[in-house]
Amino acid sequence: MLMEFWSTGDDWGDAVINASLMVIEQMKLIWPEKTESEIKKMYGGTPMIGKNYNGRVFTQEIAHRLVNWANENHM
Repeated sequence: MLMEFWSTGDDWGDAVINASLMVIEQMKLIWPEKTESEIKKMYGGTPMIGKNYNGRVFTQEIAHRLVNWANENHM
């Protein structure tokens, strides 16, 4: 779930992508026998569209960035 976490950066889109990268790194520890490609195909991040309880706003622009990043990484 890509929402409701604390971030020091100003760019919520970057924060959401970085959170995804951290989850992928944790998944590698859980499934060390899987390749990075296999791990990425298993990953499914879910953002909260609109205003999050932490005050951040997940906009359509950020959604497009997240989808483009996921597509570029074959997720």
